[in-house]
Amino acid sequence: MGQRTQDSETNRHLIGIGLIVPAENTVGLRNVALCVFNAFFNWCDVQGIFSREVPIKVRIFRPNYQIVRYLSGDEYQRLLDAAENIRWYLRPVIELAANTGLRRSNILALRWDECDRKAGVIRKAKTKNNEAVAIPMNAAVSAVLDKLEERRNGSPYVFPHIEGEHAGEAIKDVKNSFRTALKEAKIENFRFHDLRHCCASWLMMNGADLNDVRQILGHKSIAMTLRYAHLSPRYLADKVKLLEKTTLPNSCQMQDATRSNSEQDAANRSKK
Repeated sequence: MGQRTQDSETNRHLIGIGLIVPAENTVGLRNVALCVFNAFFNWCDVQGIFSREVPIKVRIFRPNYQIVRYLSGDEYQRLLDAAENIRWYLRPVIELAANTGLRRSNILALRWDECDRKAGVIRKAKTKNNEAVAIPMNAAVSAVLDKLEERRNGSPYVFPHIEGEHAGEAIKDVKNSFRTALKEAKIENFRFHDLRHCCASWLMMNGADLNDVRQILGHKSIAMTLRYAHLSPRYLADKVKLLEKTTLPNSCQMQDATRSNSEQDAANRSKK
């Protein structure tokens, strides 16, 4: 009985470990912490460090990938206005994220030799999925790069530290300044990664094809991109129209929608 109580207490603490991650972090980051914790206990078990058998169960959170948070036009403008007065790099970082769909790490590590101005694309040799991507530049991205090019200081990075001991090195994070911009813009329930959702959502709402959005975001599977399908004004309408070109088998033919209910009833009685 004592062993069972002790084991239950151990499991309770293990499950609670996922809750010590700061609340503002995503489910994905919580799962990373839990996986590390689980790997540590597996290693201890292999090394024979445990003096007794303890059933260890680390429960992984299941993220809801269907939740999409994107900004309205007014919210986006308020965010840009707030960011402009906080750090020199914050507004252009946000604009690149919203107009390319690139992740924060890819943007902060962006180098000038990855910005092919002649071809009009940003080329990243390696992304989160370990695949190369080529993101087309729109007018907003080109304008941002034009302004940033005016303040180049010889660093290979688009967003380098301007002075200090890390001068020339890439800026590592914008978490605090981004949080300040959100507060000043009065925007709630929004993360930097949601700028990626903004890019995909705005593309879909303006008639982009699902597969095009998949390629821009660098999704390996169309399943990840399908979360944005409902935002397309023509996506489901176009799919339903496919039935107009289909000749259904006799057993599955639809009743003529132009016939009235009384005519349909009379036709059914005559068949009997």
